[in-house]
Amino acid sequence: LIFFQLFGGMPACMAAGVQQEPLESSFYTNKAGNLFGPGDVISLMGKYRNSSGSPCRVRTSVQVVNSRGEEAWRGEKEITVPANTVYSVPFSPDGKLSGMYTLKGTVFANGTEQSLSMDFYAAANSLRDSGLGTCTHFAFANPTVTTDDVLAGQALGVSIVRDECWWGDVEKQKGVYEIPARVERYVDFAVQNGLEILMPLTYINALYCDKMETGPYAGNYKMPHTDAQIAAYADYCAYLAGAFRGKVQYFEIWNEPDGYDFNPDLDRTGSPETYAKLLKAAYSAIKKANPDAYVPVSYTHLTLPTT
Repeated sequence: LIFFQLFGGMPACMAAGVQQEPLESSFYTNKAGNLFGPGDVISLMGKYRNSSGSPCRVRTSVQVVNSRGEEAWRGEKEITVPANTVYSVPFSPDGKLSGMYTLKGTVFANGTEQSLSMDFYAAANSLRDSGLGTCTHFAFANPTVTTDDVLAGQALGVSIVRDECWWGDVEKQKGVYEIPARVERYVDFAVQNGLEILMPLTYINALYCDKMETGPYAGNYKMPHTDAQIAAYADYCAYLAGAFRGKVQYFEIWNEPDGYDFNPDLDRTGSPETYAKLLKAAYSAIKKANPDAYVPVSYTHLTLPTT
C-alpha cells in the first residue's frame, strides 16, 4: 500500500509541569495511493503517537480543499490520547467529493500546534464523470503493465486509457498499412470493458523522416516538417481514424512537440509553426475519415522544478 504522510513539529504533552516525550501526528488512509473509488466511504485518518507517560489532550481542526483551493469540507475533533499509545480517529467529509483534494489540518496540544497535509483522490460515482485517465503504454509491450492493472484503476474511477499506435509499425512499406496485433488487442480490451481511448499518433517513420546531422541530437529523426512528410503523416492518421471508427474516440497529434526528446530539431524545422501545419493536416484527414473523432493537440513536455 502507498501512504502519503507529512509530519510536522511535535507538540509536547505535560505532566505535573514536566515536559514529557513528544506527540507525533500524521494523516493516512487505508486506500492504496489514497484513492477512493465510486461508492467508497471517504475516511481520512488522523494518527497520534503519545510516547509520554501521561495522557495528552489533543484538538485537531481539518479542512478539505479542492485543486482550485476552494473549501469542500471542514471539521474538528478533540480527543485524549492515553499514555504510551498510538491512537487513530477518522475524519469523514459530508457530501459528494469528486476529484483531487488536499486534507489540511492543525493539531493543537498544550499550547503548541503543528500543521499536517495529505493529498487524496475521490472518484465520481459515475465512471464517465470521473475525469481520471491512465497512460498504459501497451504499445511498448511492457510486461510490468497488465490488463488487471487497468481494471484495478477502473474500479477507482479511471474512465479513459492513453496508448499509442506507432506510425513506423503501421506503415512499413510506403502506402501499405497494417495495425499491429498488440494494438488491436488493447483497443478491443478497452472497448469490452467500457473504457474510452486517447490514441497518440506517433512517432517518426524512417521511410519519410530525415535525421539530425549535427548537435547533441545528431542521428535522431526529426518530426515531420516538409510538405511531403506532413502529407504522409496525415495519411497514416486518416487510416487509423477510419480503422478504429466506433472504438477510439480521441486522436492526439504527436507527443510532446515542445520537447527535444520527440522533436529534436525544435529550434529550427520543428518550430511551433511546423507543428501547427502538422496539426491542421492531421485534423482534416482524421475528420474526413471519422467525423465523430475528437482531435486534441498534443500533451506538452513538462519539466518539474528540482528545487
